[in-house]
Amino acid sequence: MTMQLDDLVHGLNGRATVDGVIVALFSTMGLWLDALRGPAQELAFWGTVVLVLGRLVLLALDFRDRRRRNRLAESFTGER
Repeated sequence: MTMQLDDLVHGLNGRATVDGVIVALFSTMGLWLDALRGPAQELAFWGTVVLVLGRLVLLALDFRDRRRRNRLAESFTGER
């Protein structure tokens, strides 16, 4: 199974778009959170915090996976 460059670019663009929306949501939270009241405000706050923390965990796991793949590739090919 081969990966085409278009598939890679599409995947990167999709992830970049999702990350951009999450960063925009989190960075503007102070502006739109004041418009909510009561349980809706608390739910929106904690939902956003969980979303951002979850994405950071996925990002850390992605970096770890890439580092492992590079290490395995180096040991297999002998590259340094």
